[in-house]
Amino acid sequence: MVGTGTVAVGLAAGVVSLAAATPVDVPLLVSAVVLTFAGILLLGLPWLRPDAGGASWLAGCATTLTGLAFAALLPVRQSCCDAAYTFSWGLPLPWITAGGDTPHQAYATMRAALVEADTLSAAVDLLFWLSTGLVVGVAVGVLRRALRNPTASV
Repeated sequence: MVGTGTVAVGLAAGVVSLAAATPVDVPLLVSAVVLTFAGILLLGLPWLRPDAGGASWLAGCATTLTGLAFAALLPVRQSCCDAAYTFSWGLPLPWITAGGDTPHQAYATMRAALVEADTLSAAVDLLFWLSTGLVVGVAVGVLRRALRNPTASV
């Protein structure tokens, strides 16, 4: 059920990103592709039979935690809006955007804007990084199984 739901959310996000205004919403499209692929992987786990050892779990968890840390802690500088300095937190979808005439003002605006964070974008970011960790973990598990037993078919 989780795999089917993830595929459905990924396909819905892809349709929304492609049906949006003239420029395609690339971060949303990237999220949609990763979510759809992760859902398909979840549905295909019985056929893939990845080695669920410590290396697979470590790779998946490290990918998820590293991605979430970078997305939440490293601001992305944007060249938009009316402010001289505009930063966004969250990757691939920004869930906090703050601006100011100086970087210090932008950070102060961000601290004040934490209360008004876009929770939907934050949830999609969390789902994106969980899906990315799943893809990496399954890939490592399939690779480990193939290396351990080279005569078996994948």
